[in-house]
Amino acid sequence: MEMQRQRVPSHEDVRPLRPRAASKRRARYAGSAVILVALGTGSAAAIVFRKDLVHTAIWIQILPKAEGGACYTILVTLWLLALLPTSLLEVAGGFIFGFWLGALCSTLGKMLGSFVSFGIGRRYKDWVRDKLLDDKSPRRGEPSYVAGLEFAMRTRPFSTCFALRLAYVPEAVQNYVPAVLDAPFAPFAGATLIGGAAYACLWAQLGSKLSSIGQIVQDGWTPEKITFLVVGFASLVAVLGLVHWNTKRVIRRFVAMQQDETSISAPALAHQHRVEDLLDASSGLV
Repeated sequence: MEMQRQRVPSHEDVRPLRPRAASKRRARYAGSAVILVALGTGSAAAIVFRKDLVHTAIWIQILPKAEGGACYTILVTLWLLALLPTSLLEVAGGFIFGFWLGALCSTLGKMLGSFVSFGIGRRYKDWVRDKLLDDKSPRRGEPSYVAGLEFAMRTRPFSTCFALRLAYVPEAVQNYVPAVLDAPFAPFAGATLIGGAAYACLWAQLGSKLSSIGQIVQDGWTPEKITFLVVGFASLVAVLGLVHWNTKRVIRRFVAMQQDETSISAPALAHQHRVEDLLDASSGLV
């Protein structure tokens, strides 16, 4: 029986795909722009309609504590799923329920919203990666920043998710990025619990010190607001710097692993070709 070696396509057989690649790249840019606009619109809507949010909080305030806490938790969950920032709502929770109950309800609401967001992101992960993400650099074929971040999500999921959770970035980014980049759910849930509770306690503490609910939407500068802005900005710079350094480090490890795999596979491929040549020669003698 004759064994035929599979023909390897030559350079002439490969048609250039530059127009298609350029079109796909433009689609990625457009999709990324849509996401940024959606996040910006959500933040702007939270600012514009903050008085309506306060009226809703007043309605929750007149309910019994158990019912009010449940309604507030559901409101935080829906608020997060609508891509809206929850900080203002968490301050209102601290004012309505006090520090402990406000922090607890905020944490539960954010966890529910984050888990649902994670499920949505994991469900449409393949579509997002195909339409919006470019896993390889088109010029050098090296791993991109996204590939390095994905590598960090897989090898150090808790620390990476926790650093992202502490960063002062939209919560939609904190929830959907780990889902799309294949972070395991358990480390994501742990990071969400700890990081979400930390911010919930901070905002609830601020809300519990307010004398009236109208102070939540005041435009004036108070020492508490200035302190939160300074601490938030400092933590953002520090955490994003840590994430950037860690991601660059795992990118270097990722490149080294790929080079090692290439150096190992080359001799194995040559050995396979020699075996195929011997089989072809032996089949000709039969």
